Amino acid sequence: MPRLYHSLPDIDDSGTVVIERRSDDHVLVFYTPSAERLAMSRLEFAGADETCVRLLSVDGDRRSVTLFPVNTFPSSLAPDSFLKPKYSQVRAITIADWSNFESDVGEIMLGDWKSLEMDEEPLLDDKTRVMMVLESLPTCFIKDYDYGLGLTKAYRFIVLAVEELTDCTEIVITGSHETGADKSGKVFYI
Repeated sequence: MPRLYHSLPDIDDSGTVVIERRSDDHVLVFYTPSAERLAMSRLEFAGADETCVRLLSVDGDRRSVTLFPVNTFPSSLAPDSFLKPKYSQVRAITIADWSNFESDVGEIMLGDWKSLEMDEEPLLDDKTRVMMVLESLPTCFIKDYDYGLGLTKAYRFIVLAVEELTDCTEIVITGSHETGADKSGKVFYI
């Protein structure tokens, strides 16, 4: 499966991903940057918990995938933004029905775990599972976790408009709601 790599010379600074199973139908994916990126950030971290961030969630009951956009590339212009939310207000982007994906997200992320005992290993490793799901995202999404998930620059105007016009902290892409904020004012449906 193709993966885009950035152009830092002679550095393999790919981070790691870990899938944490919450139930048979719900998993969370966490990202930890490489030691090189941590060093490039020049930030002091007290422990490993500070360098591990939530990346995405797959919910089999709701048949949804939620991305948590964070900055995963250190910047000298904004060093304090490393491993922090990518957007000023929006914290999550949910694709409400994975039937629109090119692959079966449920089977990739949840499938063989349903039949395994707790001490057994699934057939695919965490990185492979996550990359398969990310590759199946629509083209408007960033698909490389080392670049921080979210919308590509060409579609970032959607997040900017939601942030400017509402107090919403989540964008939900769905065919079952009209476009606009929900009654709570925290979720914006597209």
